[in-house]
Amino acid sequence: MVVRVEVCVTSVQEALSAASAGADSVELCTWLAAGGVTPSSGLAHTVHRQVPIAVRVLVRPSPGPFHYSLPELDALLHDTRIYSSDGMGVVTGALGPNAEWDDDTMRQIRTAAGSAELTFHRAIDHAMDPFLVAERCAATGMQRILTSGGASTALEGAASLRELIRRAPGVRIAAGGGIRPDNVVELVERSGVEEVHFSAQRWVSLPSGGPALGGDGALVNAAVEADQARIEGVLNALTKAGLR
Repeated sequence: MVVRVEVCVTSVQEALSAASAGADSVELCTWLAAGGVTPSSGLAHTVHRQVPIAVRVLVRPSPGPFHYSLPELDALLHDTRIYSSDGMGVVTGALGPNAEWDDDTMRQIRTAAGSAELTFHRAIDHAMDPFLVAERCAATGMQRILTSGGASTALEGAASLRELIRRAPGVRIAAGGGIRPDNVVELVERSGVEEVHFSAQRWVSLPSGGPALGGDGALVNAAVEADQARIEGVLNALTKAGLR
């Protein structure tokens, strides 16, 4: 079995680092601290043109719950059309007001995505019935689900991940949540997933000085860059276990 590796990125530099380390794909978003929201079309276009591996784009119009207002849904569908028509996969999802499967919204999203690959993101981990959501994803023609198995980390949700694989045949289950070089092999062995997804960033200091750019007094002397060692560590662990 070959386990695919996807790195969640927020910049061109992070995407290029993931590709150079040997990742199979990247998922592009912004505001990762809030779980990720939709990046700009310019950033997505540039990453897609510069990075020699598959690119998926998170389409999430706002942080917080996954039940969207009509204006938010309009933005979600608009972005889905843009990214899917540009040859990128789309990572998105929506739930009803009681965290149930929202059939009407998901069918609108499936139509907007056309023939592009569509991933139901970690909204499934907040669903009232994640297994029903997985079954409906399969019936709606979604190719992939990104999930931690409803737990804080994918390793903790390993048993649920295995059940999701059983309940949604034909849909690729990608495990995400707390994946590191020291636990990725155990996760794969316990869950049976064939794809893992994780972010790999580290803080770097910038020259100090200049006015604050945030209304709350945020400083301008720090940024994030790709944590190359973590990406390579996950890939090396899988390789040593015969999973790459």
